[in-house]
Amino acid sequence: MAALRRVATLVAQGASPAETFSAVAAEVGQLFGGDVAAVFRYAPDREATLVGGWSIPGIAVPIGSRFDVTGTGVGVRVLDTQRPARMERFEGPPGSMAAFFVELRHLTRSRRADHCGGPAVGRLGHRLYRSGSAARRK
Repeated sequence: MAALRRVATLVAQGASPAETFSAVAAEVGQLFGGDVAAVFRYAPDREATLVGGWSIPGIAVPIGSRFDVTGTGVGVRVLDTQRPARMERFEGPPGSMAAFFVELRHLTRSRRADHCGGPAVGRLGHRLYRSGSAARRK
């Protein structure tokens, strides 16, 4: 409940979308003990934009980056089903969301990471969003 209150306070104060979505990512990442967490906005053309992110020190989260939603991974499953998902395997071509998470695996503390989907999939207007811990220690 405290996390929701902190994010709601940011919104009430007029925080930018990037700041708000990054706060959501931080709350999710810390709640699940992650090294990296992100919020993605999905587009009908099978692209996702990283609209907010959080990480432990030393890992850059490229807010604003766009990724193809192809390959194997949570992004594909969420876009196809429009429901929360959890996966421990992800692979895809360069430029894909799955390839981004493969790269993150090499940057996490333990150098072994899982990509876990949602805890939340939601809509804002006609856009599909997903927040979730992107990579976590094993």
